[in-house]
Amino acid sequence: MYLKTPGLPLLQNLETLCGAVRTGVKNSVFGLRADSGTFIGETVFDVHGEINIIGKELAKELRIKPKESEDPKKFPEADDKKEPTPQVKEEEAPKDHITKSLSLSANVDWDKLSAVISGVIGPLKTRDAQLQVKLNIKAVSETGFDRTTLDSKVKETLQQIGAQIELWQED
Repeated sequence: MYLKTPGLPLLQNLETLCGAVRTGVKNSVFGLRADSGTFIGETVFDVHGEINIIGKELAKELRIKPKESEDPKKFPEADDKKEPTPQVKEEEAPKDHITKSLSLSANVDWDKLSAVISGVIGPLKTRDAQLQVKLNIKAVSETGFDRTTLDSKVKETLQQIGAQIELWQED
């Protein structure tokens, strides 16, 4: 609503709102209802698309409670709009269809970086993935870059976070 209504204070960007929703769900302030289920008190990464923010009592009621003897990961979230999808037991799934490694390369605009973190890196981390990110940056400026920007800010930051600089080319 803040992004669409003139006169209301504007958020810096849509990711500000999405981050607030993720924090509210994780801290059980409210629940989140999406196509994939109902979430409360857990980390969610994908808050884009058709979602509804619901009260925490309703969110807790909509969640399916698994029996103590069964694995809670095999139960889908409750959703009264459609029937629950039958879950395949892990031992029944063909072993040759399980992906254990993923390498990908994509060109992404810099202002979509937060979406990559929430929609790609986050879901992979929830599956206990060991991630390594290779960063390729090409920056072009009509006015040029001064030494302070290049050495004291960019290169120093990379060194402080322990990045291994494989290529540094200035033209």
